[in-house]
Amino acid sequence: MLEQLKELKELAQGTEILYVEDNEDARNATIKILKKFIQNIRVAQNGEEGLNIFKARAQYIDLVLTDISMPIMNGLDMLRIMKEMKPELHSIVISAHNDTRNLVSAIDIGVEHFLIKPIEPEKMLHTFLKILTRIQNSKELKLLQQKSINERLIHAVNVSHKTILKNIPFIAAIIDITDTIIASNELFNYSFSIDKTTIFNEIQTLIVGEDGLSSWKEIVTTLQDGLMEDLELTCLLEKQIFNLYINKVFLQDHESENYLLILTEK
Repeated sequence: MLEQLKELKELAQGTEILYVEDNEDARNATIKILKKFIQNIRVAQNGEEGLNIFKARAQYIDLVLTDISMPIMNGLDMLRIMKEMKPELHSIVISAHNDTRNLVSAIDIGVEHFLIKPIEPEKMLHTFLKILTRIQNSKELKLLQQKSINERLIHAVNVSHKTILKNIPFIAAIIDITDTIIASNELFNYSFSIDKTTIFNEIQTLIVGEDGLSSWKEIVTTLQDGLMEDLELTCLLEKQIFNLYINKVFLQDHESENYLLILTEK
């Protein structure tokens, strides 16, 4: 029993259940068992109350444990609506021995497990062990799927920024907060092929000054439209006048701030 409860506690982490039961004695006895291994329990006394709780917390509730026969709204009518709202919702139904017709309806709705009154604690724990394992497996699968999606998104973002740079008909690059070049187009590579850091040192000196401690990027981005005009920069050992445009951009695989830099010749 203790080992089973320990396993249930681990499986129940981050899981929220809704328990719906109109009989006060049965409700209190069941809650006492549930609290031995799960913390997030929402309780309702009939189907209508349970449905209202679910509507407010549908995104958080993973499992519904419900009696069938209740006033105002029975458990199956409640579950039918919940399943329409959240098809992946897991459910356990509590029923009487002779409630065959309702059991068939519960199967049609997609109920996964049944507990027969009076509920045996060992049977309850065994049922929860199976369904919580299924819930955890579903969550782990979703995490893996999301990780895969995120990786594809990151790749798409990178490809997108490379495409943007490629289609800009001016000298352009994406740099990080330390002036490290993350990506650049062919015009940038050609114009500043001698020393990539020279341009940033020159810009820093021109905008901030020799002893300036401020970041030239922050200064320019605070200007209207992120535009700094008439900067004389060394381009292939020759001085040329440029207009500088800079704006912050977001790259999902880079934690620091990034900037899109565009230089247009005067």
